[in-house]
Amino acid sequence: MKKLLTLLLLSPLAFADMKSLDDYIQSQDEMGVTQGIYINYRCIGLYGMVANVTGGSSQENSQNIRGIAEKNSKKLMEETYKLWASVREDKSFEAYSQNLRDTVRPLADNYQRLANENWLNNGAYFEGNELLIGDIAICGQMVGLFDE
Repeated sequence: MKKLLTLLLLSPLAFADMKSLDDYIQSQDEMGVTQGIYINYRCIGLYGMVANVTGGSSQENSQNIRGIAEKNSKKLMEETYKLWASVREDKSFEAYSQNLRDTVRPLADNYQRLANENWLNNGAYFEGNELLIGDIAICGQMVGLFDE
């Protein structure tokens, strides 16, 4: 776990060419707490980017999407804290919040870069980018797991 968090904190460039969450999941021999935390952090970063790109729009559809992204992000943050605390000595919410900020920011930045490139190439933030579309679908499934 510490190696993953160190990589996330010290090397934002390592994620410049992120593989899709589907590819990440398929590459795992087993899914444990560490992998679950990583997937949730990716989803929180993705939902943060979605909220960011839809936040400045006055269109009703964009505002609805932003509300869903913020709700899903909040749910994931709450559930991720439980996973995170299960493998940490310092279970304080303050330590988790700091780890979340430090880890999710580079992931969200990479999603933002992908969305911006897609906007320039296709005139849409999400449509036409398979990684973004696929990750949005997987993140929706993750949130759905917590609603059961």
